[in-house]
Amino acid sequence: MKKILFVLLVLSSHNLFSQEATPANAVTIQGVLVKITPPLSDFAPDPTWIDEVVRDNEGVIREDKNNIEHRVRRSNGFVLPKDKDAALQDYMVPAKTRISSIVQNFQGHGNTAVSPADPSLCVGANHVIQMINGSSGARMTIYNKSGVVVVAAQYMDAITGVPGLGDPVAMYDAVADRYVLTEFSSSGNKLVIMVSQTNNPTGSWYVYQFTAPEFPDYPKYGIWPNAYICTSNESTNKIYAFDRPTMLSGAPTAVMISFSIPVSPALSFQAAAPVDISGTNMPPVGTKPLVMRMTDNEWGGGLIDGLEMWEMNLNFVTPGLSTFTQLPTLATAPFSTNLCGFVTLNCIRQPGAQRLDPIREIIMNRAWYRNFNTHQSIVLTHSVDATGLDQAGVRWYELRRNGLGAWSIYQQSTYAPDTNSRWMGTIAINAEGSIGLAYNVSSKMCFLPSRFTGRKHQMY
Repeated sequence: MKKILFVLLVLSSHNLFSQEATPANAVTIQGVLVKITPPLSDFAPDPTWIDEVVRDNEGVIREDKNNIEHRVRRSNGFVLPKDKDAALQDYMVPAKTRISSIVQNFQGHGNTAVSPADPSLCVGANHVIQMINGSSGARMTIYNKSGVVVVAAQYMDAITGVPGLGDPVAMYDAVADRYVLTEFSSSGNKLVIMVSQTNNPTGSWYVYQFTAPEFPDYPKYGIWPNAYICTSNESTNKIYAFDRPTMLSGAPTAVMISFSIPVSPALSFQAAAPVDISGTNMPPVGTKPLVMRMTDNEWGGGLIDGLEMWEMNLNFVTPGLSTFTQLPTLATAPFSTNLCGFVTLNCIRQPGAQRLDPIREIIMNRAWYRNFNTHQSIVLTHSVDATGLDQAGVRWYELRRNGLGAWSIYQQSTYAPDTNSRWMGTIAINAEGSIGLAYNVSSKMCFLPSRFTGRKHQMY
């Protein structure tokens, strides 16, 4: 795409609430090492293994596990903005630096006829792993960086031996130089996590399973030095922390610590977002894993639009000593998530009658942290109504802090430069501080492509 996104709006946002310790609610759950797989380069599915059909072609889980619609139950009459988004960029800036071509582009996993496909992908030093929903759960393929298939498509549960349902997440743990693959299971409320033994994903893997108190819908993961962090859509709004060093070592058991964050009474679909470390420059000593959630005052929960943050002080030896603390909420430029109201999943226009889910309630995967030594940054994005006319736009932020000081919003904007809807964004920040933003685009006249733009670094 021949555009560069230049922002826009720099705020010295106010911290609205004092730091508040969440009452002790840490719960310890013991995970187990289910198996160590044979090298995947030699893997052949057990001929007795049945790829049980667990999803229909609309993606509905046959066992009817928490098929939760994205709904907001009520709204607050005192809301801003009333029409256009307060941080709207409704124009394109001529790019000073153009991307002449994509570095690598090759055909990925074919359509499994399951919708949504929930595709997930990670890129390591030498390999690319793609995962996608299939009728029998999460399906995975491993490529080299030239796009050559080195491990053909397999269902993850055929490898793990734990019946799977899908919602896959593929991650590259850059610090450990390992790969991590996950799905939830059709056997109880289980989260299944595969950790590669080495930096070669065609080799053997450790397979762990953990049992959640409820079905862990919409799991999303982040990586920190001491833990893998997972958030999920449950009635008690769960946050899970897994003992990363133990899982990397292949120990027979591993501890999972769970916390709950306050439930928004307005939402029936809600999930926090784990913050994920980007790059190999570790956070300053004393930095704790973070999770975030955005809040819209139209949901009836307060007078401001904002970003909520929590940090975890984890103790996997004595889990009861772990703490979970809410940090000051950051007031954002006013936004509205009211896309075709707060109930319907059929909002975003495309050619034809069928409309698309705006996914209006959550921070999109992933929220990325990077340590620049001079400061630390977090970038994140979510969808908003850009114009007050049910036109989706991508609201994005860069947060910054120095040392272990307070986080603040360094810059923010809503990108909606024409009349198309832009939503389901994903964002990243590289080692020089440049920001990349990818998203889907759709309108009555525009079928659904993916596009990207960026913001050149300004390290000041």
